[in-house]
Amino acid sequence: MEISKDYLKTAEKDVNDLTKIHKTYWDEPRYQILKKFCLGAKKILSVGCGPKEPTIIHASHACDITRLSYEYLKKLGWMGQFFISSCDKIGAMDKEFEIVVCSEVIEHLPDFEFVKKTFHEVARVGKRWIITTPNSAVIFPKNQNPSHKQFFTLESIKKIIPFPCKIYTNDHHIYMENLENE
Repeated sequence: MEISKDYLKTAEKDVNDLTKIHKTYWDEPRYQILKKFCLGAKKILSVGCGPKEPTIIHASHACDITRLSYEYLKKLGWMGQFFISSCDKIGAMDKEFEIVVCSEVIEHLPDFEFVKKTFHEVARVGKRWIITTPNSAVIFPKNQNPSHKQFFTLESIKKIIPFPCKIYTNDHHIYMENLENE
């Protein structure tokens, strides 16, 4: 995706906003699920990482479209490798990572084709992967975050996922994982 100045400005605002969120946000059930999913892996990539996620899931690598995420991660003492990348063109080799986490990203994307490209790219670079998004059927009225361009329910996400995967809900999120035999 060609990243416009407006899109980048919105991403930077989101990163800044996330740094001000109360600690309980980072302790919510979604992060407990992500930590468990990553447990024992050594080479973990956090896609669209924001200012804190790599520290929570113990990611060795992280990417985001804004360097601002990396600046906050450094302040937290995160020592992993960071690169600037859009989620549809992750600058990594095929199956380079044991685990790829793409959490709270696809709802910010401009259209369903971009979401599908993101699924393909995450699957390309990760041996195992997990993608999460808010469940709009539970969060009602629709999430008021102005940077959210897409609103997913379990039924709507099933229609656009480009290949079979495990799909489940818990708390306010939808989780999609690659199948063990992929």
